Amino acid sequence: MATIWEKIKDNFTTLFVTTLVALLTVFSDSIVGNIKFAVNRANLRTTHYEKLATDLSNYTFSAENVTEFYEQGWTSKSSLELAVKPYNDAIVNLRKQEYVNAALLHRFWDADDVSRFKAVMETVREVDTQIHSLNSEAEAVANAVKPKADPAVTKPVTDKLKPLIEELKSRVSAFLSDLN
Repeated sequence: MATIWEKIKDNFTTLFVTTLVALLTVFSDSIVGNIKFAVNRANLRTTHYEKLATDLSNYTFSAENVTEFYEQGWTSKSSLELAVKPYNDAIVNLRKQEYVNAALLHRFWDADDVSRFKAVMETVREVDTQIHSLNSEAEAVANAVKPKADPAVTKPVTDKLKPLIEELKSRVSAFLSDLN
């Protein structure tokens, strides 16, 4: 008659596989949950990166466009309407999402990325301040007080804007390329 020890030895493989399946079953919810979280996080990072990159790109282009219109003297009412509305839409969209973007960066990336984003947004605000200083000229043209904006007023502003926009482009480019 076989002893218990001999029966265990004879059935070790069956016992081992059964124990392994039992352990995997117990921890499978945790394993599957971790895998789902990692996949969802990667998908959300991609989605938020694309939206943020698009918003920053639209704003940068619109700011460049407004600056070029004033710099080239394309400041009739119809010309300014082509540049000012897209700029206003871009800045409103970007600033409206600023805290959401910072929170998402904090959640899905790291503190350095949040700091670099804040530096980008600081430059955005500096550019926006300069562009808003042109509002009195734009309003005078829009209300038919003047046929075009006065270059004596707009040139000092565009001279300040050009290096600010270059700084913005550099910061946006570095921020987006380092965001991984």
